[in-house]
Amino acid sequence: MLEVLRVCLLNGFNTRSVTSIVVASGVATATAATHGYTSTYGKLLLIEGSGEALLNGRKQPLSVTTNTFTYAAPGVADGTYTGTITAKRAPLGWAEALTGTHKAIFQRTAPEANTQVLRVEDSDALYTRLVMAESASDVDTLTDPAPTTAQLSGGAYLYKGQNNTTPKRWAIVGNHRFIYLFTPTGNTAQNSEADQLLLCFGDGVNYFPGDSHFCILCAGTTTTHTTNGPKIAQSSAMGANWGLSQYGSVVSRSRSGADKSGIFDTQSVFQQRVGLVTSITLPQAIWVIGKPVFLVDDYATKEIRGE
Repeated sequence: MLEVLRVCLLNGFNTRSVTSIVVASGVATATAATHGYTSTYGKLLLIEGSGEALLNGRKQPLSVTTNTFTYAAPGVADGTYTGTITAKRAPLGWAEALTGTHKAIFQRTAPEANTQVLRVEDSDALYTRLVMAESASDVDTLTDPAPTTAQLSGGAYLYKGQNNTTPKRWAIVGNHRFIYLFTPTGNTAQNSEADQLLLCFGDGVNYFPGDSHFCILCAGTTTTHTTNGPKIAQSSAMGANWGLSQYGSVVSRSRSGADKSGIFDTQSVFQQRVGLVTSITLPQAIWVIGKPVFLVDDYATKEIRGE
């Protein structure tokens, strides 16, 4: 799991050599043999190595063929550009602040992101353990962790799939401040997204100006991943449509950051389904996460803190 996070958050993947870039009327056509990229919105590429700086950077493919892809190149003169140019699926731009044996501390680099970090321990064959914290001085020393050791020693759980050679279906969706990571529940490769498990970590949309502690970790509370982890559900109760079913842990600091008890009640607040779709039947390979999902700071008062 650590390597999946590293390639998606830090390093990118599927690097290809670009033999040339031809610009015409503000559109760049890059040639990269059997690149495997798509023009799906949000699946950005990182272009590096061109002598023309405007051709480098994170780019949204406009169209693709087997050996070429296009992207917008405003301000670049028409012509052919060569060099030691590469393309790859762009990472989300996070950083690995600290590293240990089967452990890492990930943080967001965006200036507007809150400062909380995500500790990932990947020493178990089946489960990844997760803790967020205000800061970390080393990979094992955390300031104001959530969940706390008393609440859930070792951190929240994310099931990775059976420890075998069968390919597993997974996906990461995210940006510079928030990620969703989907993993399988079953023992074999899944042909559908039903019952995919979910990790989410990052900043919510807070309703209180200056709330610098509104960072959320959503993962499982026990190794019983089918009932105690957030997941994508498909059931007759949902009209055979897709929705997000939250059964597990959702934690965050209090607004002041000082109240150690200011952590979301991890088992009673979010046991209802959210993101329910009732009017259409969606094709497989599409995940629907309904918005907004309102988060409360205290289950008794139900004060809405954000979404």
